[in-house]
Amino acid sequence: MENFQTTFNSNTTAANESLKSLDSLFKSEKAKLQEIRTGLKTDHEAFQTSISSQIYKLQDELANEINIKDSLALKTEEVKVLSVKLEASEKQSYVQEIGYMDVEIAAVLRKKPSVVRKESPKDFAKLKLGKIYSGEWFVVYQARERTGADFHRG
Repeated sequence: MENFQTTFNSNTTAANESLKSLDSLFKSEKAKLQEIRTGLKTDHEAFQTSISSQIYKLQDELANEINIKDSLALKTEEVKVLSVKLEASEKQSYVQEIGYMDVEIAAVLRKKPSVVRKESPKDFAKLKLGKIYSGEWFVVYQARERTGADFHRG
């Protein structure tokens, strides 16, 4: 029985030491896992912050691009309106300039869609053929430019 008691005490001591060793091992592993968990949580929060920051940045850029697109569309419309006004002004100026030129009428007031035969000018350097449209009527004329006149406008 003494042998049994000695063996029992020896086994109890060994078991207690093993339990203490396992307890310290588990505590150190738990601390390491907690450290890893804290690191992962920090990394995840940094990643989420970075993603949110990028999303906000992209939203701002998209809003800026939409504003630029709207501004360009508005400016394009303004340019179209100005272009139409300029074209009308140039036509007005063109007609007014013709009034200051020596104009020879080749055919007067033809109703559309009549076909008007174009007469070839005798001197191509001095005479120009043209038409002025007004409603359903037009005038076909041959004009000789006065000196210094800018007959052709782009």
